[in-house]
Amino acid sequence: MKTLWITNVGSHAWLMNRPDSDIDIFTAFIVPSRDILSGRNHGGVSHCSGNTINRVLLFGINLLNGNGYEFKPVTNQTPDDVKALLEEFDKSTATSKLPEKTNPEPFREYLLDLRMRELNETL
Repeated sequence: MKTLWITNVGSHAWLMNRPDSDIDIFTAFIVPSRDILSGRNHGGVSHCSGNTINRVLLFGINLLNGNGYEFKPVTNQTPDDVKALLEEFDKSTATSKLPEKTNPEPFREYLLDLRMRELNETL
């Protein structure tokens, strides 16, 4: 089993964590197709296809390059395709004009507004 990348996907990634927040980690692995098809357990690892990994990478590349987001099918991906997209993702990360750290306040204000509207609707 080969690790492609490890990333924080929870509240810490968005700077929305509180003192009692847990840490949510996602790890992308490459495992043999035979293991996936036979249901072999890799220590609680859930499996996704190269298509899924490439779709996630393409989503990130588009955002980092300022092209917005796009959901489109990705099919017939090979390990070489994953490797090429990882390299493209690294280039996009290095040249992105997005800030290294985001300002969480607009998102917090949005969530507060959303929660307040929901509360008002139930009263």
